[in-house]
Amino acid sequence: MAIALSASNWHNYWQQECISVVNSVGKTEEIWQEKGLLGESLEKYIPLCHGLFLEISDSQMYENVVFYSEYKEQNYLDNIVINFVVSGNVKTIHHGVTDYVWETAGKNYIEFWDSRQETEYWTKCDRILKLRVGIEVDTLRAMSEDCLDTLPMELKHLVEGKKMLPCYRQGNNTMAMNHALSQIIKCPYQGCTRNFYLESKALELVSLWLAENTNNIDADVNLSLKKKDIEALNYAKEIINKNLQNPPSLQELSHKICLNEFKLKSGFKQLFGTTVFGYLHQQRMEYAQHLLRQNNLKVTDIAYLCGYSSLPSFSKAFKKYFGISPKGDRILF
Repeated sequence: MAIALSASNWHNYWQQECISVVNSVGKTEEIWQEKGLLGESLEKYIPLCHGLFLEISDSQMYENVVFYSEYKEQNYLDNIVINFVVSGNVKTIHHGVTDYVWETAGKNYIEFWDSRQETEYWTKCDRILKLRVGIEVDTLRAMSEDCLDTLPMELKHLVEGKKMLPCYRQGNNTMAMNHALSQIIKCPYQGCTRNFYLESKALELVSLWLAENTNNIDADVNLSLKKKDIEALNYAKEIINKNLQNPPSLQELSHKICLNEFKLKSGFKQLFGTTVFGYLHQQRMEYAQHLLRQNNLKVTDIAYLCGYSSLPSFSKAFKKYFGISPKGDRILF
């Protein structure tokens, strides 16, 4: 049984405290802490130079919660915000834009619409950690004035000041994105060094996101895949998710979904933007991170559950993917 909340009664359940600090470049950072019977959360707003800012939200509910929000964005045409999910799973409806979508660890998304209505489903004891990097539209316009046609269509419309239709775009974090996210969250510096470091990492994340979304395969390309092929490929994805410890070979997977190996490999890359092996690796790493943060299993046992026969090979793969060792990730969280 979930507890239903709306924006109007949300604040009845929390005690809120805000701490403001002026950083070394004269900008005001804010830290919002909320605690109550339903859970706790921490929100950080870090303004940077050159039209950039970071937001880090870290929350956990003590009960299953359904939250309905309805509010009007005043500055959605002034800033582009890219959301990166570091941990946790939230099922969300963006009313009028999407059906149910899973905003889960390893995903990123952007969203644009001025009158927003959302319903979010939060699971008891699931830690939701998100990092958002924002860049002012004027800054992006100045940096891309000679290459506007290479921007994703949504950003191109914003930069050109055109009317924006409601939209939502979700993608997968790359290994490089996860590394940069980890570096921001555990930033070791203070003072002006910290500001330079965070600004460089914020720009890095924007660049990495643009690299994945610029010249992206248009949805119309999927028309070259037949409906039955798309269904088969989604079934292949489901089989991989259920068999991370002992996945089928390409030949076995091809046989299970009734597609030849060539169509499996090429269709999977076209539909999901990654190879079959790349997807398997991503899911193994995200599952490993989930186990490290949610359970008291030994790292050796987690390696085995994720399909690795030895701890060294698992540790090497995990560090390469997230930029931190499995033990270090567990200590961090």
